[in-house]
Amino acid sequence: MNRSICDECIYQHIQQAFHNILTDDVHCPELDCGIKYEYDTVKTILHSNDNIKLFNRYDQFLVRLHLEKLDEFI
Repeated sequence: MNRSICDECIYQHIQQAFHNILTDDVHCPELDCGIKYEYDTVKTILHSNDNIKLFNRYDQFLVRLHLEKLDEFI
């Protein structure tokens, strides 16, 4: 499938999705797509735009999210 959305727009979409609250539920903005972006995709997009700070926040959020799901985590 060919994209109709440029890399900059995808980057802006991810930035906007993380603007108020971080989430692990970011989907492709392409019409009729809706695929959920995986960790590596978000990492690639943020790193390619030199937004290491936002990626680190996202990464820490996911670590906490997974830790909270562990029964032994307090």
